[in-house]
Amino acid sequence: MKRVKEFVLKSKKIYAILGAGMIMCLCVLTANISYGMGQEQAAGYSAEYLNRYATISLAYADSFPNEPYENALAYAEKDCNIAVGK
Repeated sequence: MKRVKEFVLKSKKIYAILGAGMIMCLCVLTANISYGMGQEQAAGYSAEYLNRYATISLAYADSFPNEPYENALAYAEKDCNIAVGK
């Protein structure tokens, strides 16, 4: 009975260590997948397009403070698409 009790107590520590290791692996995989998806999304646009998009959206939001920010983003997207010929 004493050996069984010692085994159960030792196995709790092992399961805790294994559980922490699995959680770390899951976090690393999630971060890696999220980073990869972000890189794929950003890879479709040039630096000039992104700079222009940011500048126009901020200028529009500053010029029309009562308009929702979504309108500024939509306007910037339309302007940038026209600039690149989409």
